[in-house]
Amino acid sequence: MALKEKILVAVDGSDRSLETIKHIAKRKPFQKKHLVLFNVFISLPDFYWDIENEPESRGAVVKARGWKAAKINEMEQFMIKARQILFNAGFPKENVTVKIKECEAGIARDIVKEAHHEYCAVVINRTGVGAISNLVLGSKAVKVIEKLLHVPVFIKGKEPPGNSIIIAMDSSECSMHAVDFSGELMSGFDFNITLFHAVRGAKTLIPGEENMSLPREDVQSQEDDIRAVFYQAKRRLINFGFKPENVTSKIITGVSSRAKAIVQEAKQNGHTTIVVGRRGLSKIHEFFMGSVSNKVIQLAKEQAVWVVT
Repeated sequence: MALKEKILVAVDGSDRSLETIKHIAKRKPFQKKHLVLFNVFISLPDFYWDIENEPESRGAVVKARGWKAAKINEMEQFMIKARQILFNAGFPKENVTVKIKECEAGIARDIVKEAHHEYCAVVINRTGVGAISNLVLGSKAVKVIEKLLHVPVFIKGKEPPGNSIIIAMDSSECSMHAVDFSGELMSGFDFNITLFHAVRGAKTLIPGEENMSLPREDVQSQEDDIRAVFYQAKRRLINFGFKPENVTSKIITGVSSRAKAIVQEAKQNGHTTIVVGRRGLSKIHEFFMGSVSNKVIQLAKEQAVWVVT
């Protein structure tokens, strides 16, 4: 197996995790990679084993051992079901492996640690076991995303996979990484890609939104700059094998929120996947600081989102 050809799929045995597997099964480009279905389970606290030699506590220890064995068996059964879904969808059996491990530093930290072992991407659930139904993004998902600064992260949406993708662009290096990642992963399949850029320019009184009004000449300058970026991005996608007619571009101006504009564009034009760079021109290292990428994830509940470093 070539390095950087693995995708880490974090699962927790929940129905939501199984839905993520079904979603992946419908995405043909994933078949080009090696999927590692990865689970971190929480065992019992150490004090259960510390009391093992105490006669009055042996019954509790036996029950604890039984509970742990049952949890492992439950996850193994989940993995069998998950692998079969992928096999039925055409994934080669040698390209799907399973890894179940006991929690060491914490579920999110253990996922992040595993992701440093030569993976090209990580797939996570928005929420998992015990999640609140209206929660935008689960706490473990948040922790994983904000710590995975070296690898693209995929978050499944509610909509079934389609062949229309929108890549949110600016002139940053991260945006071009998003283009290259999309080109490498999705080349050879019938995908339509829209390169999209939104220019802020309208005043807004929405709480939490920065009031901003750009002069027309500045807006025009931004449009000229991004057209040059679009040209370079389209050339790269064509070099990956995309047909020129399948790569389009769009600029909108006067928006109060770039993230809202990206998600609205996806909804209105049937883009089931949104690809964003983790950091834009601001070069902010911390992810959850009101960035466009973070807001897109929070808003795009229907669409799948790739966050590319």
